[in-house]
Amino acid sequence: MRIVLFTNKQTGEVECFTSLKPFFDKYPLFKENEDNINTYLSRKKQAFETEEIKVQRLEVQRSL
Repeated sequence: MRIVLFTNKQTGEVECFTSLKPFFDKYPLFKENEDNINTYLSRKKQAFETEEIKVQRLEVQRSL
């Protein structure tokens, strides 16, 4: 299972999303970078990072 981890570098706040859709729904400001963020996470398999934020996709194991 993969999750999207969002880190606000200015506040230190970390949030977890099931996909990019809820991330962009909550943070429409970053919608303008949607193609760029998607390319980094999907094709390049690396985090999208700026001075203010970091968005990364992580593999996690579900446990019961």
